[in-house]
Amino acid sequence: MKPMRITIVIPNIGLDGGLRVAALYAERLTARGHQILLAARRPRPLRKSHIARKLLAGRGVWRRWADPTHFDRIDSDLHVINEFRPIDDHDLPDADVVVATWWETAEWVSHLSPSKGKPVYFLQGYDAGSGQPADRVDATWRLPMQKITVAQWLADMARDEFNDPNAIIVPNGVDTTLFNAAPRRTKPATPTIGFVYHDLPIKGCDLIFGALEKLRAKHPDLRVRSFGLIGSTPRLSIPNWVEHTTCPSHARIVDLYSSCTAWAWGSRQEGFGLPILEAMACRTPVVATRAGAAPDLLASGDGGVLVPSDDANALADGLHEILLLNDDEWSRRSEQARTIAEHHSWDRAVELFEGALRRVADA
Repeated sequence: MKPMRITIVIPNIGLDGGLRVAALYAERLTARGHQILLAARRPRPLRKSHIARKLLAGRGVWRRWADPTHFDRIDSDLHVINEFRPIDDHDLPDADVVVATWWETAEWVSHLSPSKGKPVYFLQGYDAGSGQPADRVDATWRLPMQKITVAQWLADMARDEFNDPNAIIVPNGVDTTLFNAAPRRTKPATPTIGFVYHDLPIKGCDLIFGALEKLRAKHPDLRVRSFGLIGSTPRLSIPNWVEHTTCPSHARIVDLYSSCTAWAWGSRQEGFGLPILEAMACRTPVVATRAGAAPDLLASGDGGVLVPSDDANALADGLHEILLLNDDEWSRRSEQARTIAEHHSWDRAVELFEGALRRVADA
């Protein structure tokens, strides 16, 4: 088939999960012979008051240009405009398809000339739920663009709340060669729970802490491990019984996933939730709230436990269920988790994403 010219418009460059997915698609679509351009704007300059608040909160200051990003080692072209402003026609080449990846980028893409490509809105979450302006976010969902969503709940929202039944679902993938553990793992001798730490309320780490407090009363030898892009903050302090790693290497992340008896996921709202698949790829059963793709991945009960959202008691009960499994049953759940992850490879995700873009380009 004829290669496509695809522009992917991202809000900035950095290390968050949504940008990681955009980088993966750009890299793999380039490898398939398509002409890919990633376009971003320069980050907003930090005001002195903002810097002071971050330092007082103990979070440090992101150096923006100096820090690593998900785009450092990929072969796709990256164009970062040297101003903090919307991207417009003058910044982009002509293309077959132009993909918006965030509500602000959807606003920009909606104003581009037709020659810049047929518009696609890649929805990895509902941004109004993370503190963004709901009126503007909702307006982008009503734009006449083909939507691609990463989970069923987003396609349902497009249909039920924005009268668009035509969203295409392309679940995220996981690289099962990078995220892997020895086959037929045995149940860890010490009960160990892991999770990803973030201090934002929607990430639900307060629920995880509450669940683990209850669990520690039943399992005095419980070991708790976590990792995240940030360390403990005043907004949600990490208890001293948690072994936390800030910005771990990939090898360290795989070690953390692979050392756990169960992985806890407490999000109140999530677009997809890549750590769910990464833990499962490392043969660790996951206990998750009904956020993001968790209902899609865990509905069968294989590979983990799906629990009600915003309920620390239910999360504790689900984790307790996994900890009580005998060795053979735990190993069976571990292999089921791996099987689910293998059904969600990035190769399959890229095929689906490429097919969706081809459908738009050829329409």
